[in-house]
Amino acid sequence: FFFTKSMIDRRHRHVERRTLAGVVNIICGTCVSITHCWSKLANRSAIMVWPTLALNCKILNYGNNCNEQHTSVPVPNYSSHEKNKINAILKSYTKQQQYKSVICAFQQHIQNMDIDNETANALFIKACMKTNDFDAGNQLIRDCLAAHHHHHRSTAFINVILDFYGHFGRMNQAQTLFHSALLAGQKHDIFSIGTMLKHYIKHAQCEDAIHLYEHHDIVHMHNDVTRLLFLKACIHSKNYEKGHVIIVTQVTPAHMIETVHIKCINTAIHFYGEFDQIERAIHLYH
Repeated sequence: FFFTKSMIDRRHRHVERRTLAGVVNIICGTCVSITHCWSKLANRSAIMVWPTLALNCKILNYGNNCNEQHTSVPVPNYSSHEKNKINAILKSYTKQQQYKSVICAFQQHIQNMDIDNETANALFIKACMKTNDFDAGNQLIRDCLAAHHHHHRSTAFINVILDFYGHFGRMNQAQTLFHSALLAGQKHDIFSIGTMLKHYIKHAQCEDAIHLYEHHDIVHMHNDVTRLLFLKACIHSKNYEKGHVIIVTQVTPAHMIETVHIKCINTAIHFYGEFDQIERAIHLYH
């Protein structure tokens, strides 16, 4: 009897232990599964918050595997794909004239962006011009120039910076950048010259515009746009002689008159009218 009762008691205790283990296994498995799912949804590491409840190696190993697979938040990699994606959204905002959105999107990505992304930098600087945010644009420009102190920036990016400083009337900074780039061997293009002439005239620095036009390093680069701007500078500075010389040598010669843009011709007519040279204006009109 005692033997039989002892066997039954041991069997009951064995069943109870198996049942308890099963329940705990279910609880632990559920906890781990929830933790694992939460980690995937939140993109965080799965932390085993109830390790003491795990009664077998299978559960512990499952938890360890979770930790190995999700040890840290992935750091965004500034790949060419990411660069193109950022540039695309900035261009889209710019096209829709949503300049504040350009600034917000740029600032969200700036920590992960390469300072060499001149496309994004240029779009941000242009947006700062449109929103009259000098400080933000100037800070980025200073960072870009400091990062490339011994390297050339692209001419297109230099032009954006020149336009930025000219827009805000900081012609000393624009002039310093323009000439320092020349001294460093940076090749300006016709847009660089046109930008400087435009802002010199806008800010009543017409003598500086004339001197720049006549600079020996760029005298061979002029086109109708720069000639038009030069004539405007001569009108505002009351400099008839230099304006007349440009018209005679670069606007009205027979071999050039057919290729000169009509706006340049109109400005030349206006030039002669301003200096009471009506006969010359009428001759040029016909």
